[in-house]
Amino acid sequence: MKNQYFGDVNDYRKYGLLRALKVPGNLPLGVCWMLTDNDGGRDGKKRDYLDNQEAYRHFDPPLYDWLCEHHDARQVGCIERSNPPLLGDAIFHAPILNNDRRDREDYFKTCGAAFQCCNLVFFDPDNGLEVPSVPKGREKSRKYVYWDEVGKAFSMGASMLIYQHFPRFVYHNTCTVNKAKALLVHTKAATVYTFSTPDVLFLLAVQHQHQNHFAARVAEIERIWKGQILVAQHNPSTNR
Repeated sequence: MKNQYFGDVNDYRKYGLLRALKVPGNLPLGVCWMLTDNDGGRDGKKRDYLDNQEAYRHFDPPLYDWLCEHHDARQVGCIERSNPPLLGDAIFHAPILNNDRRDREDYFKTCGAAFQCCNLVFFDPDNGLEVPSVPKGREKSRKYVYWDEVGKAFSMGASMLIYQHFPRFVYHNTCTVNKAKALLVHTKAATVYTFSTPDVLFLLAVQHQHQNHFAARVAEIERIWKGQILVAQHNPSTNR
């Protein structure tokens, strides 16, 4: 995540998804922004939706209205300080993440300690899950979350939502299925839900004790966000 991305249409879907998955007073949410320095790139400029209230506002009116008012802030800290809090009683981990391997270990150690009371954790890397061409500690590794980090967080008992950018030259459905299969293998989750949007993918690895909660929330997401978020379920028994 970069602050320059704040407030674009992918943020609207992301925050809307987090709000739908989390029920107030239940399942404390931990948000690991995996913030990296702004790079002056063109990403994060898809804000036309803010001028099209009729097409977009009904998905989550309070969130839409708030983003219309605050999208120019270009700071994730803005949603952390929202009043009333748009993400409930969430715990945020917001230091800047760099490529240094030792710094990264400290970063995730601190993150894990902060999220011990959380039952749902969200990782928001620039690109998504690790790729073989970028080992941990190398240039651009800050843009990824690695399987050992995912596995350790899941072993602490939290269900987990992960941001994944669709790579170029790969069919979205192929990416979705492959990432879901890998997440099932690395977490031994009860099930994995995928939430596909035109630009990005979100993967939810569900703990066994959270299955009923998330089954109900996912059904609500399918209803409310129809046309914006495509939902699929992937189970270990069928692995599809």
